[in-house]
Amino acid sequence: MAQSPAQVAGRTASLGIALKMAWNQDITFVKLPPNVLADLAYVAVLIGVYELNGKHMKVSFQQGKLRLSVLGQSLYELTPLGEHCFRLKGLNGYQAEFLWERGKVLAAKMKLHQPNGTFTARRK
Repeated sequence: MAQSPAQVAGRTASLGIALKMAWNQDITFVKLPPNVLADLAYVAVLIGVYELNGKHMKVSFQQGKLRLSVLGQSLYELTPLGEHCFRLKGLNGYQAEFLWERGKVLAAKMKLHQPNGTFTARRK
């Protein structure tokens, strides 16, 4: 019998299934996030300064980690969730999604999904 999939930020994170009744535990298949941070060319199109309501947010790559800094707030680590989507480590329900405009090489926007709404910052 299959166990309901575990959800992380609305995405399936794992699935458990009993393959043999004699086993005491289900076998759990865990979905790993994509290893996009190993591709430095991909990371390069994300880093930069984004602006939302006059506030600047900087996406940088330091010590192998993608980071988001907002003036007056903590430095947040962005961990991969899916294609172009990252979780703000340590903040439940917060995600950053990068969007492109036709013909652009660099990400043009960063959409911030938060419990109180979704906000779009434009590349400066």
